[in-house]
This record gives sequence, structure tokens and C-alpha cells, in this order.
Amino acid sequence: MSTSSDNGQVTPQATGVRIAGNLLRIGLNDGRELKVWVDQAPWLKWLSGATPDQQERWSIEPQGFAVYWEDLDDGVEISHLLEMASANNATIELSLPPGSRFDPFLVGPGEALSSAALESRAREAEYERHVSS
Repeated sequence: MSTSSDNGQVTPQATGVRIAGNLLRIGLNDGRELKVWVDQAPWLKWLSGATPDQQERWSIEPQGFAVYWEDLDDGVEISHLLEMASANNATIELSLPPGSRFDPFLVGPGEALSSAALESRAREAEYERHVSS
């Protein structure tokens, strides 16, 4: 579900999340992607110091306004990340991913999926095989 602002524009919402190494990637409902280098963002020290398993246990808040890590009792709001990206914060990039659609399993140069992400991907593939058979 997407929400609209008073001027009719769609409010960007988180639709997917992936952490690969020090890069947090958040897919948005409008096809864009936020990339945040957590090791370079002092305000994300709580996330950069987390274990890979803790990093992988995130949830998207209702209506996609934020991503929350319950184990870490912290999160990030999409509107704040977008404001920082528009202010040219060096730790955040807003872009269209290849193919103009966020893929939480797409691995870019220098990235590697954590074991938790690989397990999640395997479960998803198994589910897809089960549903299509």
C-alpha cells in the first residue's frame, strides 16, 4: 500500500532491505534505492557494531516509514534518510538500481551476502519451488 501526500505525490516507503558488508540498501516503493555506508555514518554505530545475524533481523514499520531492528532497539526513518541524501550527505546515496527495481538479493561489486541472508534466500527459493509445483 502506498500513501499519497496532499499534493498527490506518492510518499516514499521502504519495501525491502539488505545489508552486505558495510552497505545498507533500502528499496523504495517508487523504484529508487537508498544506499547507506554504515561504517562511515557515526549515527549508525549501533548497526555497524551489530553481528551479521542482528543486522539481518530487521522489520519494515507499517506503511514503510522506517526500518527497525528490534534486537538492537533502533531504526532509521526513510524521510530522514531522504533529507540527508538530498543534502548531499556523503554516507547516503539515492539512486535507481540496475533495471530500475530494487532487488534485495542483488550483489554489487565488493558485496557479499551474509549467511543469514543466504539462508533467507534459500528459504524463499524453496517456497517459490513449492508454490509453482
